[in-house]
This record gives sequence, C-alpha cells and structure tokens, in this order.
Amino acid sequence: MSASIRHLGVVVRELISGERLAYGLTSTAWILWHASPLLFGLLAKLFFDELTGSASFHLGILAILALFLAVGLGRAATLILAAAAGTPMSFRMVTRVRTAMVERLYARPGGQVLDRPVGEALSTFRRDAERVAQTAHWPFDAVAGAVLAGGGLAVLLSVNWQITLVTFIPVVAVILLAQHLRLALSAARERSRHAAAAFEGALGEVLEAADVVRAFGAEEDAASHLAAIGRERRDAEVRDAALNAWSDAMFSETASLGAGVVLLIAAGAMRQGSFTIGDFALFATYLTMVTDFTGFLGHLLSSLREAVVSLRRVAQLTLTPPAALLAAVGAGAAGGSLMPFQTLEVKGLKPLGDQGPVVTFTLQKGTLTVLRGPVGSGKSTLLRMVLGLVGDGEGEVRWNGQRLVERHRHLVPPRCAYVPQRPAVLSDTWRANLELGRAERGESLARALDLAALTQEVSESTEGLNTVLGRDGARLSGGQEQRTALARAVAAGPELLVLDDATSAVDVETESRIVGALRQGGYTLLVATGSDRLLDEADQVVDLTLPT
Repeated sequence: MSASIRHLGVVVRELISGERLAYGLTSTAWILWHASPLLFGLLAKLFFDELTGSASFHLGILAILALFLAVGLGRAATLILAAAAGTPMSFRMVTRVRTAMVERLYARPGGQVLDRPVGEALSTFRRDAERVAQTAHWPFDAVAGAVLAGGGLAVLLSVNWQITLVTFIPVVAVILLAQHLRLALSAARERSRHAAAAFEGALGEVLEAADVVRAFGAEEDAASHLAAIGRERRDAEVRDAALNAWSDAMFSETASLGAGVVLLIAAGAMRQGSFTIGDFALFATYLTMVTDFTGFLGHLLSSLREAVVSLRRVAQLTLTPPAALLAAVGAGAAGGSLMPFQTLEVKGLKPLGDQGPVVTFTLQKGTLTVLRGPVGSGKSTLLRMVLGLVGDGEGEVRWNGQRLVERHRHLVPPRCAYVPQRPAVLSDTWRANLELGRAERGESLARALDLAALTQEVSESTEGLNTVLGRDGARLSGGQEQRTALARAVAAGPELLVLDDATSAVDVETESRIVGALRQGGYTLLVATGSDRLLDEADQVVDLTLPT
C-alpha cells in the first residue's frame, strides 16, 4: 500500500505542477474558509461572557455581532473565490488524466490498443480517472482541516487542559478502531470497482451484439447473464457502502460522545466558577469542529484507498506504471524524422509463424505491389506486421534504407495510411468520417472522394458531406463503407497506401477505376487481395500461396 500511495503522490504532484496559480488561489481560499470557524468560537465565548459579566475585557454586544457579520461575509467571499478558481481547475485536471490515458493507449500498436471490453474501459475513463484527479484537492483539504483542528485543540487546552484531554479519549479510541477497518475497506472497494466494470463491460457487449442476440432468440439468456452480473455488482457495492457508512458513523459520532463528556465534567467546574458559560460555548463549538475533522480524516483515508484502487485500474488499462501516468509519452504518432518516400524494404517477416514462408520484397515509389493468396495464407497478418500492428519486433522494415524500430509510430499518416479488411465507420456524418476531427488534410475532401469513386453518392445524398451515416455506417452498403474508408485514407495525404482487400465489395469496373486513379495520382500501393483482378495491373506480385 505504501508504494501505491507514493505512486499516487507522484501523479498528484504532476497535476498540481500544471495548475500552480489556480491551485494556490484555491488552496488559500479553502484553508481560510475552513479556519474561519475558529473565530466564531472565540466570538461565541466573548458574547456569552459579555452577557454574564464574566468577560476579562469588554467589546460590547454590538461590536461582537458586527465581528460575527464580518467573519461571515469574509467566509462567503473565500467560498466564492474557491469555487471560481477550483471548479475549472478540477475539470482541467480530470481532462489531463483522461488525455494521458488516451495518449498511452494510442502509443501502443494498433492491435494492442484495447485488451478489454469497451464498457469496462469506459468505466475506468469515467470513474477511476475522476477519482485519481480528485486526490489533488486533498493536500489543501488536509492542511485546512489540520489548521482548524490544531487551532481549536490548542485553544481548548489553554482554557482547561484536563477537560480537553478527557474529552478526546473517545476520539483517539475511534481513530484506533477505524484503522482495523482499513484492509476490509480497501478490499471492498477493489471488489466493488471490479464488479461495476464487469457489469458495464458485459452490458456494452450485449448492446453491441443486439442483432446477433435477436437473431438467435437469446434475449432471455442475455438478460439472465446481465442479471447475474448485476447481482454480483449489487452485493459488492452494498458491502462497500456499508463499510464506508460504518467508518463514517464512527468518526462522526465522536462529537456526540465528546459533548456528553463535556456536560458531565464541566458541570462541577461551572459550579466552582472556574468554567464560565463562555468557556462552555467555546468547548461546544470547538469540540464539534475538532471531532468533525476526525470524521473528515476518516473520509480522506477512505477516499485515499479508493484513489489507490482507481490508479491501479488506470495503470492496468493503459499498461503504464502508475507513477508514470502523466509523464511524456515520447515521440508523437509519426515518430522521428524520415526522408520523403522512395523505397520500403520488407525482410524476413513470417505471417504464419515458423511453419509458413519467410516474406521479403521491396516497394518502389509510385508502384503497385499485390499480395496474393487464398484465405488463411497470412495476407492480412503480413500487412499488419509491416505496419507494426502485430509482431513489431519480427523481421525488418526499412524506409529508404533506414530501419524502422517502432514501425507502429512511423508508418502512420502523413507517411502511410491503412485501410483494413473491415473498416470502421463512425456513427456520424461523411465529413466527420473523412476528417476525423481535423479541419485540414493533406488532400482536399473533394479530391479524396473523387479518387475513391464516392463523389456521386455523396452529392446525391440528402445533405452531402453532412449526411449522417447511421450507427456504425448502417446506411451504407459494403462497397460504400470500403470507399468511405479509402477516401478517409487518401484525405490524410499519405505517401504510401496499404489496402487490405479494400475494394473486395465493389464491382470490377469501379475497382479498376479506383486503382487507376490512385496510380495516376502518384500513390504507392501495397494491396492484399484474394482475387486475380489486379494481377495484370501490378508492378510486382508477392505470392503467399503455400506449395502443395
């Protein structure tokens, strides 16, 4: 646990370092806001001593009431400042954690970006990232609470140290007892987060496979599966909530215990005249503050355990050491500097492992290279190996003679664009699918549509490029999906286009027109296909057919 807390401390320090001004204003405002009740206690003592004639010096009732008002207004001002500086800062910190998670995921090869259900990953992005970012608020919360509790305790000891020590015996006992709950609370939080993520992941998968579930009449089975996982989640979260409520109750009820002790002990002192009504008002006010701090301390300890669990889950999702979450990822997507494309040498790749062929070939600028072979011959795997999406450490790939160590960082736009066998289409407009969030591309959208033979479909659609394509491109045919993905790749302005059966769903004439337009446009093409339609146009053919 201590190592995990250190890792969390590194993340918190990094979050604070990026928000120094806002953090300074927020922490100062909250410390003043938390410490200001000390003045209320002193003013309460002055007020009651003034009423009973026990005051050692006289301010007057009106002056004391004016001071009450001034402290209240000052407290309201600090709260406004804390909200104005702290709320935007909180959103920025959460955004920074989530941005770092996305960067870490996309720094990995494409085939390894996400190794768990989407629903579970979203749960980590939503809940765990927020919990980790919230820990940055705890240092000034803890300091503020310590100032309040420490100041109050010092004043109480100065008034009557015997009553103060006896009063805080229940507080110490509760703190010691709460420590025994630490392991149980941590384990319950871990189970609760895992159960919640498992349910959300299962729900996401069932929703994604809704068509399959309906087609096989498995609605009841799917519902039963979700219900079983939901019950596990319910039980885990109920236990987690119960343990936290028990812990909070122990801390919060110490105020009542302390107040009872004060009433029992102070009665005799008040009869003897050594303990005034003002002193009792001071004790009643400060005792609540100090014991509230013990409750707040319990909340911080519980939240700290939750944050450690959340940071561990974030690290597991991103495959990143916890303390390195916010560290610079390194080179950008198109890592390093490379000269404009002339040749791509592929040496010693084994798409079928040691039982299959060893593939070696060289692409020249402006040529068409076709990978040919039947289903199962390793065409798609070979392309993914060339791009570093799988087996990045196998064989060699050289760009203009320069070996690419991390191919998945180098072979991306604007150097290389890849259209997979089953292209992804966003549930958005044609424009959004082509731009992918970028307003400018190396090629104009009009030219990209023309090269992908998609201009006519777009122009004839209801809203042109702003036509919504439906969930996962449901309004498109298979050929339109492929050509949309091809247009998206061309719009990135790549020097090399890698196509994995990217025209298999279009007719022969359209395919020939697309390939001819791309070649005329100067693109270098590496194409995997299971048909013989492009063989006559290819500059070289790499045959992956296994000998019989």
